[in-house]
Amino acid sequence: VPLAMWDLGQCDPKRCSGRKLARLGCLREMRIQQRFPGVALTPSATDCISPNDYALVRTDGLCVVDCSWNRLDDVPWRRLHSASPRLLPWMVAANPVNYGKPCKLNCAEALAAGLYIAGYAEAATLLMNKFKWGHGFITLNRDLLDSYAACVTGEEVLATQNRWLTEGGPKRSPRRMPGSDDDEGSDDEEEEEGGSDETDEDDEDEDGMPRLEPNRNRTDF
Repeated sequence: VPLAMWDLGQCDPKRCSGRKLARLGCLREMRIQQRFPGVALTPSATDCISPNDYALVRTDGLCVVDCSWNRLDDVPWRRLHSASPRLLPWMVAANPVNYGKPCKLNCAEALAAGLYIAGYAEAATLLMNKFKWGHGFITLNRDLLDSYAACVTGEEVLATQNRWLTEGGPKRSPRRMPGSDDDEGSDDEEEEEGGSDETDEDDEDEDGMPRLEPNRNRTDF
């Protein structure tokens, strides 16, 4: 599956998951003005990625935006053109900076999630295996990912998301996965990408589970 990334230069290149994938030859970097022919994961989209995108992802690829969660207002979303922009449904991050936080995925997690939902679970797992904490993302979200991947359309994916959040929801706080510690000596883990590494006690409910937050698909829970 062809993978790509719009690089906005907001993150530390030595600690960015997208840059690491580029160095490993797993994806190609694009400039803002370059149009992507396949599926692009962006919050400016109106449709959600789904198994219906299987053929499109296979032929034209999957793209993500490399930016910092702290600088979303600086992203020129309207200049990032794609033939098929898509949203990602609700998931929990497992990267060292935003572990356990709803929706704050980094580039690698976003690509893996898109691949998994579109029908490329094996490719998603292989991508996450490039990171010492990567297996935690699949493990943490496996039930949701399998549910999304069992849908057909984007509408069904969003319905599954909303049903899970309103009826089932998280039963307990995610346990810290082995290998997801943010080691000071690591050059492979991201720093700015995916947001701040500061922890706020207000980000959690009384049961210790990160507060449910809507993703950018603008649906009501």
